[in-house]
Amino acid sequence: MNLELTNPFAQSFPETIDCSLDSYASIVKFNSGGLFAGHFIAVGRSDGCISIIDFETKGTIKFFEGHVKAITSICWSKNGRYLLSASKDWNVIIWDVETGERRDAVRCDAPVTNAQFHPRNSKVLVATLQNQADAMLIDLRKQRGGRWLLEAEQEDDMDTTDDQAPKKAPRRRNAATAVTFNTTGELIFVGTSQGSLHIYETATRQLLHTEIVSPNSALRGLRFDKRGASLVVNSGDRCVRIYAMDAQDGSMIMQHKFTDLISRTPWKDCAFSPDGDYVIGGADSSSSHNVYIWDVATGTLTKILEGPKDPLEAIDWHPLKPIVISASSLGLIHVWVTSTTESWSAYAPGFEELQENVEYQEAEDEFDIEDETIVKQRKQDEQDFPVDAFTIDRPATPPLDDYADESPDEDAFEFYPTVAGPGRGRLEELV
Repeated sequence: MNLELTNPFAQSFPETIDCSLDSYASIVKFNSGGLFAGHFIAVGRSDGCISIIDFETKGTIKFFEGHVKAITSICWSKNGRYLLSASKDWNVIIWDVETGERRDAVRCDAPVTNAQFHPRNSKVLVATLQNQADAMLIDLRKQRGGRWLLEAEQEDDMDTTDDQAPKKAPRRRNAATAVTFNTTGELIFVGTSQGSLHIYETATRQLLHTEIVSPNSALRGLRFDKRGASLVVNSGDRCVRIYAMDAQDGSMIMQHKFTDLISRTPWKDCAFSPDGDYVIGGADSSSSHNVYIWDVATGTLTKILEGPKDPLEAIDWHPLKPIVISASSLGLIHVWVTSTTESWSAYAPGFEELQENVEYQEAEDEFDIEDETIVKQRKQDEQDFPVDAFTIDRPATPPLDDYADESPDEDAFEFYPTVAGPGRGRLEELV
């Protein structure tokens, strides 16, 4: 649908299930960039396979096989050309969506729990490993590639006594559980199992600031809005918090704290709406499939979307429209949409809806005969007007930095194949 034809006064959040797609899904993610933003859904499955679904036709157009255990994280590159998948089999694979081949593969030292692309370079990524204290920054570029651990100073690193010099204390069991870049890629945010949020500078890999979000409760998810002005944090203390970010020094100020005061429901996943006006949270319940929608401006609960009885696994919001998708434990993808009414004036600008029968009054010039020569000349002039159907208007891009691609559109492509194509088979060799 052309976005210019949509009703700007329509409801900006979904309220009912339109359809359910059977795809064995455990993780779902819309592509949020490029010409086809929101047109495709990447689906991670518990059997280690990844599929790409065309959201318009609801059909599978790509199928990748490369992991042997469940997918734990998926991420699209900025232009939608590449797809990152992380799995419990200790591997991270970057897929070329157009060709179906593996562009890169990384072998880690433990099961990968989360992995994210740099927002401006698909050859730079960050990942967290199971029961590992530090997140890992991975650079796949030939000139400056490598792997670095993002180390955080422990609060109790030094114990002192009266009769001896300070000595190093044993390291606490504090694992990195969530990670993400900010929207510019200049900062890395790492959440831990002790409820701390560490902020690193990407270029120097130095720790800038540590925020105590929820003491002794693991941080389960981190997501920024499109502008990078707000961060939503899902923690194990059954709360969803929204922080306002300072672009200068990366400092954080908590704006709202959302929780279910009645049933004390924990949250499985959370995300922002495209305009940042709403936050959704998927309830982690074994007997319900509910999605909560909060208003960011007022901090109030706007609506509860009640779905089927199968538990919720993951959610995501369409990058352009008021559409939400949620994956269930049965592998179904539920599509939540707004209730729309037909507007016939979109097809006939002069159309008027009538509540009762009225007598028609013709316009003064409705049946006037127009000179056929003038009509023919006007139609010919309209046909002679050149129509450019191939040039694509590119959005303005920020200036390139050390982590930006040499050309943001260098690897972008214009059309996806319309038929499903298998991947390259099982993973044979990792680098």
